[in-house]
Amino acid sequence: MNIKLDASVVLALTLSCFALSANAKVKYTPEYTNGWFEVSSIGELPAVNGTVNGGKWIQVPESGVAWPVESTKVEIDTDLAHALVYTNTTAVGDRTLVYSISTTLKVTLSSELPSVDSLTGAKTAICVCTNGVDSTAYWWALVSTTWVNLNEQAVVDNEYEIVLDSDTTAHKIRYLARNITKSESDFTTILDWVENSASSEVITQISFAGATTIAGFAGKNYVQGYEYNGTIYDNIADAAGAASSGTGDFVIPVSTGSVTVAAATIPASWISSNGSGDNLAAKVQNLDATGSNGIAYWQSYVLGLTPSDARSKPVVQPEQDNSTDGVSFSMGNVDFKSTAGVPVKYRVKAFSDSACTSHVGNGDSALASPGENATAPLPPSNVGVRYYKMEIQFGE
Repeated sequence: MNIKLDASVVLALTLSCFALSANAKVKYTPEYTNGWFEVSSIGELPAVNGTVNGGKWIQVPESGVAWPVESTKVEIDTDLAHALVYTNTTAVGDRTLVYSISTTLKVTLSSELPSVDSLTGAKTAICVCTNGVDSTAYWWALVSTTWVNLNEQAVVDNEYEIVLDSDTTAHKIRYLARNITKSESDFTTILDWVENSASSEVITQISFAGATTIAGFAGKNYVQGYEYNGTIYDNIADAAGAASSGTGDFVIPVSTGSVTVAAATIPASWISSNGSGDNLAAKVQNLDATGSNGIAYWQSYVLGLTPSDARSKPVVQPEQDNSTDGVSFSMGNVDFKSTAGVPVKYRVKAFSDSACTSHVGNGDSALASPGENATAPLPPSNVGVRYYKMEIQFGE
């Protein structure tokens, strides 16, 4: 091996993370879902401004509407200026991270895309149209005031369930759809999470126009909570207040800086013995703080470290093997807690200087799990000493 393996291999620990947030998936852990509004059957509609399970109709066309159809559905044939419009009467919730609106309707083909000006105030919209692209019926979505071809085909005259997920923090939206006529059970993502300039605000009105049959729609929101012994609480203080015995587990969001990484399952007994604060509630709230070992308390638990011991930290250590084209390392001094539920990966990164400021391209190992070796490519014989630093990544 043309590499010098000595104490210079064991260098400073770099912590980083993969973001687990709404721009990756809708589901948060732990979470609870609040029903926002629901119109499960619109065969019998009340008058304008009549309440309907969390909302009300604020515009009902005088013509171009037939109800009921098949007892539970409404048929419309109207233009945007005379749309069927519904608004919520219950608030979506201040702590909502993501909210979701779903509707079930028959897909019909629009001859052209509505002009953006005709969609006054619309934060987003969706329709099926050829728009002169070819004869194929494509899904189109209004994203940041521009119609975007999603390049996903829809089956005209089939009934679909369509879902809009909106993240008001990340300012992103996505659309999902499943063909009910074809008995599809799984949704297809027809538009993955994308930036949408209007998504900083909650959608407050739903409008239906064109020629279609609507079976119902609903809204719900996802709120991140704090769990102790299987019960989810609104805040950390309430969750910690329930942990008087200290024998149960917390399941709480953890983060690196401002980025939520995942939800970690951590025993209350460990937090009581190792946390920083005057009481359990304070110690739970301080899990993102740094211990004497320079590592966040929750990360110390996941890696099986002792936060109060400055020497208790991971080390990157070389491993002997028979490889002739690589050098292997392992994550030493850790006792990984897979029961915490936080995915962990690590890699070693190569540098040409002992301060690890000059990163060497193509010299890093692939990501490896705790307990596995991370193998970096063997450097050419004409280079000097290589120095290696370990990087640990928490989250998916």
